[in-house]
Amino acid sequence: MRVLGTYARLAAACALAFGLALWTTSRSSNPALFPAVGNEGWHISLIDHGYHAGFGILRADLADAAQGQGLAPLIEVAERFRAYDWLKIGWGDEQFYRATPALDMAGLKLAARALFAPDNPTVLHVVGLTQEPGAVFRHAHVVPIALSQAGSQRLADYLSATFATGADGRVLEAGRGIYGPSLFFRARPAYGLAHTCNHWVATGLREAGMGLSMFAATLSWGLRQDLAWRSGLRE
Repeated sequence: MRVLGTYARLAAACALAFGLALWTTSRSSNPALFPAVGNEGWHISLIDHGYHAGFGILRADLADAAQGQGLAPLIEVAERFRAYDWLKIGWGDEQFYRATPALDMAGLKLAARALFAPDNPTVLHVVGLTQEPGAVFRHAHVVPIALSQAGSQRLADYLSATFATGADGRVLEAGRGIYGPSLFFRARPAYGLAHTCNHWVATGLREAGMGLSMFAATLSWGLRQDLAWRSGLRE
């Protein structure tokens, strides 16, 4: 009975810690930005590959926002991928992203270094798509999201600010991507346990006005469940 009591207290403590983490890292939706009223904003996709999430965005929408808001990095990227209808944009630790490791010991070591080593360099991975994300990434979880015009503008600002630029203001290309017509670009900020690829996506959605918990967003599965719970957004 003492053992059962110890386990019960431990379970209660874990549940309390979990609840506090969700509560302290949560922010409600901004009703001035989300949900969208009408059809004036972007229609984007959250693309979850199982442990890593990214954005699917119509290239024309990105180009229009970039021109309208004077966002030089996005203008350049939209022009480079002008032959494609959609863009898939992801962000993450440079070494781990380039390696795309298997979930073996070597892959786990890379993941641990990305999470716990300080100031890990980051990259953006941009892929040109000729079809909408759900048709391309058939084995991924793809969640459609409608944004307001103001929310779309804020997300465009956020994406543009993630691109590192040189002294001439141009984006810094970092080589070919890992699949399809894709490129890596130098990015910011640094990668770490408190700011993973899924946190980067969640922060962008928060900028667009959506309520989310950063603790839940540590895992892409948690990010999707939070979207379903708070906003009714599902595949």
